[in-house]
Amino acid sequence: MKLSKLFIAGLAIFGFTACSEETEIGSSKIDTGNVISVSTYIPGTRAMDKTSFVEGDVLSLYSCLTTGNYGNSFTGNFMNNVEVTRTSGGDWTYSPLMAWPTDANEHLSFIAYYPKNTSSTPMEYSYTVNDNFTEQNDPLWCTIKDASINDRNGTAVNGNESDAAFEATSGALNLKFKHMLSKVNVKVKLASNYSGITCKLNDLTLNDVYSSGKFIIANDLSSGYWSTSASKSFTLTSGAEDVLSSTEYDVAEMLMIPQALSDLGAYFYIRYTHTLAEGGEKTVTKTIYIPNKWEIGKVYNYVINLSLDVNTISLSTEVNNWDSTENPNIGTKAADPVDLGLSVKWASYDFGTVSPYDDGPRYDFNDSKRFTFTYTWGSNWRIPTYKEWNELISKCKITSMEKNGKTIYVVEGTNGNKIYFPSSLYWVPKIDRGEPYHASISEKKVNSNAAYGAEKRKHPIRPVYTK
Repeated sequence: MKLSKLFIAGLAIFGFTACSEETEIGSSKIDTGNVISVSTYIPGTRAMDKTSFVEGDVLSLYSCLTTGNYGNSFTGNFMNNVEVTRTSGGDWTYSPLMAWPTDANEHLSFIAYYPKNTSSTPMEYSYTVNDNFTEQNDPLWCTIKDASINDRNGTAVNGNESDAAFEATSGALNLKFKHMLSKVNVKVKLASNYSGITCKLNDLTLNDVYSSGKFIIANDLSSGYWSTSASKSFTLTSGAEDVLSSTEYDVAEMLMIPQALSDLGAYFYIRYTHTLAEGGEKTVTKTIYIPNKWEIGKVYNYVINLSLDVNTISLSTEVNNWDSTENPNIGTKAADPVDLGLSVKWASYDFGTVSPYDDGPRYDFNDSKRFTFTYTWGSNWRIPTYKEWNELISKCKITSMEKNGKTIYVVEGTNGNKIYFPSSLYWVPKIDRGEPYHASISEKKVNSNAAYGAEKRKHPIRPVYTK
């Protein structure tokens, strides 16, 4: 679970006081001392998902002003696609400033999107699937009905989790974002190990799925649905040289538009080559139709179980909730501690993700110095020391490979165990003459990061396990 606070146009910064002047917008008197401030909540997420906001992120914020309760007809008559931008200092800014109506009978209903909405209407959000899965956005949405100066949560249709301390002091509008897409993970494995037999995956494609459409929010703001258009096929892997075994092989993690898969007859096409006991090779192809549908806010984990007999190839499916109230820490669960034959065990993936192939959130140097994993991963995890990074880099074998068009660094321990690093740079919490340091996986050394402003640069965090 990732929680962040947005201070939009802080009162002290802009010099407003409690006795500020009233202005009139339409029939509504506005007290400029009650500038609208916002806190946000992003549900527990998984690899490739939005887990925190960073400099340059832009939200689209809409607000509909009504006298009395919202009447199921939303117009951006108060705020219309206002761009709210995160600055380098962590604040959020927008212009012109807006404030709560002072009449408690005047209500504001809100729609918010991330990233910025390019549609001409506040009720629709257009999206096209990027076939470079590592560059996909994770679009989010939120709605709140009938908020007022005395009840700034109103009817929080998506929920109203927030930072309780911030809420108590500011009376902020609390936006709990939800995902609007489906997440699809695909793995391949052999149904069993075959003695003396090797198997290589040649090609795997996802065919005949809707690749663009509009997410449409219902008039009562309580739900959303998709209107789809344009079909496409996606290459998940091509020319892979990996030798498959009964261990699951990660092929692709992607965000897709929710849809009825039967509409276009969506299917996986796979081609693989295996050796024969009597010598030589055999290439096998198979079309595997995907059952049922993809729903909003669901995670679909597919495992294609290969066999030497094409007739026994099967597809297993596991479906989980993406936005999980039962398990709000779904995306921040502790990694596996991997023994590399060193003084400490290293996490199998970056903090903030659950995949060894995807970057976690990035933090600046000051954040890394005081970072704690106690709440999400437990008290036995911490950031590696300068000495531990040096030990990893000097004693382990470091190579690289390409995965989904991205360079992944493979670190093999003295005992043969491996972990993977999706980034080349990580913070080292050591200060020598006041200078921050970073570990460079690609350069295989620990460097001083003494250049001006270096402490403001952002890198992911890879924890170690000390129990």
